Amino acid sequence: MLLLWFIQIAYVAATTISAQPQLLNDPQLQRERLGAESLPVAIGTVIAAWPLLLLLLVCLLRWPQLLLLQIALFATIALRGILLAASAIIGALLSSNWLPVAQPLLAAIDPQSLGAMFFGFYSANRTWRIYRYYKSVVPSQDRKMPLNRQLAVIPVIGLSSVFIAAYCWIHVEAGLEDWHKARAAKTQADLDYYLNTGDTQYAEAKMSDALVAYQKAIPILEKWAAEPTNHQASLCLSIVYSNMGDICVQLNQFDNALNFHKKAVGINQKRVGLNSSDVQTQIDLAVGHYRIGVVEQAMNDHGSAIKSYDKSLSLLKIVEASNRLSPDVAKSVKDLKDAFSELRNALHQSGVKAEDLSP
Repeated sequence: MLLLWFIQIAYVAATTISAQPQLLNDPQLQRERLGAESLPVAIGTVIAAWPLLLLLLVCLLRWPQLLLLQIALFATIALRGILLAASAIIGALLSSNWLPVAQPLLAAIDPQSLGAMFFGFYSANRTWRIYRYYKSVVPSQDRKMPLNRQLAVIPVIGLSSVFIAAYCWIHVEAGLEDWHKARAAKTQADLDYYLNTGDTQYAEAKMSDALVAYQKAIPILEKWAAEPTNHQASLCLSIVYSNMGDICVQLNQFDNALNFHKKAVGINQKRVGLNSSDVQTQIDLAVGHYRIGVVEQAMNDHGSAIKSYDKSLSLLKIVEASNRLSPDVAKSVKDLKDAFSELRNALHQSGVKAEDLSP
């Protein structure tokens, strides 16, 4: 029995390492990912080792009261295939798609699942027989645990509960993996449809329809952009907000337009903070301030419009002075700066009061 558990622990460690073979040969990847992955590996190994540790405690301490916990752990291990199959069926029912069920069902009857089922039920049965024999030969009044033993058993119960919950969760998630993939694929397809529809309607000047399509894409993009590493979703969200702001200007919905453009600027401001060397993000931020200025000018808030234009020009000057631009990008930045400056100066010459420009 002890040998089987040593094999189980070695299997967990080996499968975790083999899933990342490049770490063995790439020192850079080792440095970047070892810290992030060592904790899950350690936790997985400890979870796999806990039944063995409990078995060792039973053998060393010879506390019969621990036998019931050992039975629970063995029975949990035996449920591997059942958990995989049940979770796969639940995922199919939730998604109304039975195609992804085949792989988890096959995993439920593979040698590892069948071996776990045989080992778990066999060990649980043998342990149960030992416990029943103990109860038959020891009077009930002598089976009561002393206080010190009761206190010592509390953390053992806690760790056993953690093992049972983690073991069940891991295998349920494994059974639902294909369902998660199918749901993610559907979400991506929905997002592509909303964005393509919005772009098409926008190009055809069907502003109201384009706005509706973009609004349907917003919840998906906001959820994805909330992930710190999903920079592409943040970029896409800022573009959609900018488009929605431009559409609202066409529809004379200036308050909504200002709100959408400010959201786009807020996202681009965060993107600049994450990567201040990205020239395109800085240009996007400058254009965002310019768009806010256009809306403010349309709302006759000329003082605020000039401030927004000034922010845009300041950003473009920083980009222009960075000496990291290709000739084409440098020309584009200069053209933007000249156009924004001309608009700003024309507005200023139209009679904006000095107090309107105060901070």
